[in-house]
Amino acid sequence: EDVTLVLEQKDRRFTGHVAADLNQLGPGRAGNLKILTDFLLERDGTQDVSGTDDLTLSVEIGPGGRPITWNGLHRVLLRSGRGSLEPTDPEVVNFDQKLAGEYEWTEENLQASSNVTIRKAGAKLGTAELTAAMDGSKRPSVTDVSLTMAGITGDTLNFFLGRNGSVRMQAGRFDAHVKAHIEGPRTSVQGKVTGSGVRLRSRERDVTPPIDIFLQQIGSFDSAANVVTIDTLALGIDSRAKALLSGALDRPISVHLDRAEGPGQSSDAPVEAAVFSLELAQSESAGIGRDSVGRES
Repeated sequence: EDVTLVLEQKDRRFTGHVAADLNQLGPGRAGNLKILTDFLLERDGTQDVSGTDDLTLSVEIGPGGRPITWNGLHRVLLRSGRGSLEPTDPEVVNFDQKLAGEYEWTEENLQASSNVTIRKAGAKLGTAELTAAMDGSKRPSVTDVSLTMAGITGDTLNFFLGRNGSVRMQAGRFDAHVKAHIEGPRTSVQGKVTGSGVRLRSRERDVTPPIDIFLQQIGSFDSAANVVTIDTLALGIDSRAKALLSGALDRPISVHLDRAEGPGQSSDAPVEAAVFSLELAQSESAGIGRDSVGRES
C-alpha cells in the first residue's frame, strides 16, 4: 500500500509518503514487514527538516499466534534545510537501529531490545541501547526498562535544538543511564546524566570554557495513591576541577497529586519541608559564574 499524508498546524506543514509491504504474516508462518517513508517538515513555507525512514523486520508467528518473534533493521536519515539525503552527505544524520524481541501474549511475557548508532559523514556521534522485559506470570506483573546513551556529541544535540537556537553545543559529550522498574501500581526510576568537556556557543559566537555536568535522580510514582516521591536529586557543574555549581535535596520528598486542601484544612500531621540547597561558587573563568555568590534556596 502507498499512502500520502499531509498534516497542517498554523505555520507548520508535514508531508509524508508511506509505502508498506507485508508478506506471509500469520500464525505458523515466517514473514516480513517493510515500511519506507519519505517526509518533509516545513515552517512558514520554508523546508525545515527532511528525511527518510526505512524499516525492515523479519517476523515469525508460532502456531496459534504465539509466540511472536522479530528482528530487523531500521534506518532514519535526517537533515536540516534542503539538500541531498545520501548517507554520506556531511549534513545528513544517520540513525541505524537493530531491533529484536519476542512476545508471548497469553502469558504477557516480553523480551525486546533496540540498539541505535548515530553517525554523520561516517563519524560516530553516539549510541543508545534500550531493553525491556515484562513478566506477566508474576502477580502483580513486573516490567523492567533500561536506557543507556553513550558518547552523544554536540552535532546530535544541535540537530534537535534546531538551526535557530540561541545556544549551540561547541564541544563535549553526554552519557546517560535510566532504569525503570514497574510492579503493580508502583514505578521506580533511577537516572544519571553526565557531560564531559561541554562547551556552549551563543548566537553572538561567544564560547564558554569546558565544563563537566552531573545530574542524578532517584524516585518513584504510585499510581494507586497518586503520589510522586523523590528520594535523591543532585546536580553538579565543574570547570577545570573546580566546583561552579552544586545542589542536592536534603531529604526525600513526597507529593500527593490529588490532595486538595482548601481554607481551614490541613494535613494530619505537620511535615517539615524538604530543602534543595544550591551553591553557586565564584569562578575565575569569564562568562561562567561571574558576579555570583554562594546561596541556598
